Amino acid sequence: MVRDLMTLRFDTYADRFSSAKNNAALKVTWLLLATDMSERQKTPISTEQCKNKLKWLKRKWAEYKADCRATGNREEEVAEPTGLDLMEQFWASSAGMDGHTLADSEADGGPLLSCDEEEEEELGKQTSGQKNKKRKTIGDSFEIGMQSIAEGFQAMAAAMAPAQQAEKGMDTAVGDLIDSRFRTMMQRQDEQLVQMQLQNQNLSQLIAALQRRD
Repeated sequence: MVRDLMTLRFDTYADRFSSAKNNAALKVTWLLLATDMSERQKTPISTEQCKNKLKWLKRKWAEYKADCRATGNREEEVAEPTGLDLMEQFWASSAGMDGHTLADSEADGGPLLSCDEEEEEELGKQTSGQKNKKRKTIGDSFEIGMQSIAEGFQAMAAAMAPAQQAEKGMDTAVGDLIDSRFRTMMQRQDEQLVQMQLQNQNLSQLIAALQRRD
């Protein structure tokens, strides 16, 4: 996941991010990135999850660089963060990245969470008696996917505002691309919904069979 996310953000969509002229364009680009991540990971991933994961990676990078400076010439090994080679490739020469958080304004503003912290936060919203971490259910994934779609509608509406008619050609191309991604996402949500219904049906049949046995 780390390699896919960093490659998409700082290679595949790097030009789109750097050329985005307003928040609406940034939202559209984040939506495209999140959609690509969802397809690669085969599970719905929201734009906020992508942003928070990148911030967490930047913090790990800063901590790693600080640890390297602290050890100096001492023969002490410093634990390398996941995706270190890509961090070196994309961040080492960036202005302001001297062991501190990379300046990346469009990713700022949210909590800096690790994967474990995200999962703990999700579990905190569930029953208080559930202490062990578990994988997201189909229902959770469905909800995240629908949230991503809602974000997409908002981004597209803002990107196609009257004030941006001068960029109509670009908006049309982006709109066509998003329409294609949206259809793919909706198909995946339909499949997940059918699977949920099938599971509920099987569960009902099992309960009925147990009741008859009693």
